[in-house]
Amino acid sequence: MRCPGQIYAFGDFRLDPRRRTLSSHKTTQAIALPASAFDMLVRLVEQAGTLISRQSLLSSIWSHATVVDNSVNQAVAAIREALGDDPVRPTYLETVRGRGYRFLAEVRTEGAGGRDPETYQLYVAGWSALTRPGPGTLEKAQTFFERAIARDPDFSLARVCLAETHMLLGSHGIRPPEREFAQARAAVMAALESDPLSAEAHAVLSQLVMAYDHDIGRAESLMARALELDPGCFIAHRFFGFQLAARGRIDDAIAILRRAQAIEPLAVHINGNIGMVYYFAGRFEDAIVQLEHTLRIEENWVVARSTLGRSWLCLGKFDRALEVLHGGRGGRLPDLAIAYALSGRRDDARRELDRLSQRPEGEYVPPIHFATIHAALDDRDRALDWIDRVIQERVNAPVLATEPLLRNLRGDPRFVQRLEKTGLGALLASSRP
Repeated sequence: MRCPGQIYAFGDFRLDPRRRTLSSHKTTQAIALPASAFDMLVRLVEQAGTLISRQSLLSSIWSHATVVDNSVNQAVAAIREALGDDPVRPTYLETVRGRGYRFLAEVRTEGAGGRDPETYQLYVAGWSALTRPGPGTLEKAQTFFERAIARDPDFSLARVCLAETHMLLGSHGIRPPEREFAQARAAVMAALESDPLSAEAHAVLSQLVMAYDHDIGRAESLMARALELDPGCFIAHRFFGFQLAARGRIDDAIAILRRAQAIEPLAVHINGNIGMVYYFAGRFEDAIVQLEHTLRIEENWVVARSTLGRSWLCLGKFDRALEVLHGGRGGRLPDLAIAYALSGRRDDARRELDRLSQRPEGEYVPPIHFATIHAALDDRDRALDWIDRVIQERVNAPVLATEPLLRNLRGDPRFVQRLEKTGLGALLASSRP
């Protein structure tokens, strides 16, 4: 699991050994330091108040390098320049002539080591719920992250995960997306205010900008910044994989998602995400293998089961699809209607459509569901009416370019015109074989 790393704060500065960044609260920009000077600063900060000999620094930091006699002096000078420290009246780094060096400032720790155990356990519980999808897990994740943030308002990573939770609640049709994406934006902006160099926050904001604002250029810029800040960021790799897939770069997307899987092997949802990319790319056999594996790990994941059933539908294996969607725990709300329509059972499909239309007032049903059912019934005019509502809601509009069950609409000029108005016409073009 990606845990918040140990970060050291002193004066106006923050030192993040994992990301190898030194930054100032005044400018929020990273401060350049040579690698050896950075390593020396970490060693001094970790042992603040302790006198560390010159020889100890040489043997620990330059143990595998050719060292000139002035190496330590050069590193000390670089550290003092970065911190704006006066060697005569030092605030941060004291030289004890003939003996070594001592870091003077009070050092505070941030991250897991600097948080009380209960706050951190709330974060862990939220992360587990977020990455192990099942009935009610996103709501549980939201509660856990909110409780962690209430205890520690500066817990940037908890705010990032809360933002992702709100995005999923909106994009999966659990709650109306306008409200959820507004809350996601507020959470991720608060995370960036707390930690302007958070790779995770930049990555989540990139995905939000892509999925809801449809600003492809800004999404790319934010993602590049996320990967620059932390090349090993799991969240950045995961969302970058989605964005590459949306642009039709399927092999690159799968490679990036596999990298995310290697970084964070305990994140169950990445298994299903890989299967979903295969599905949207039209590689249905690959999707089936991946999604069946996913459901062996987490049988309650409705979206994975839905995508598995749809993969069988796209292969024309209607009995297998109905077995997945009707038996066991089933798929999502529209899946049975779609399966009946594609298998020629139009009366059954319309019965399921009526049931979906008559759900209790106040219970949110995403318009993408109705658009997909009408497309399966080859009722193009009604499908396009619902697609207008999808575009109005914004959040599922990128799916219009990639959902295989809408492929019978992609040759319709009215469909193409609608998608181009959203700014997503490039995604439609890249998704075509």
